[in-house]
Amino acid sequence: MRSGREATPTAQHDAKRASSRRRFVQGAGLLALGASPLAALAAGRDTGEGVTFADGPRPMVTYPQKRPLIRVHTRPPHLETPFSVFNEGPITANDAFFVRYHLANIPLAVDPATYRLTV
Repeated sequence: MRSGREATPTAQHDAKRASSRRRFVQGAGLLALGASPLAALAAGRDTGEGVTFADGPRPMVTYPQKRPLIRVHTRPPHLETPFSVFNEGPITANDAFFVRYHLANIPLAVDPATYRLTV
């Protein structure tokens, strides 16, 4: 008489199949992770700058009080933070933060001595 602890041929086959499936899923997961942009960032490679999109390359431009950013549109200005900035730390500096203007009046310089905010 067999005890409940002995493996039957069916149980062995099921265990082998489950193990095979598990290995396949693990391998597929590792392959997907290795091919992802996160892997490039983890390896220290910059994947965002110098990339050519369908409508052409994205040039780096400098606006007042900003470091060079990726220009997406000119009017209204739409600037993106380069991926290299995110390698500097968890907090994005003000001069590297993205820019979105929604109005036609674009301030090129602000004089703190004369500027007044009206609420």
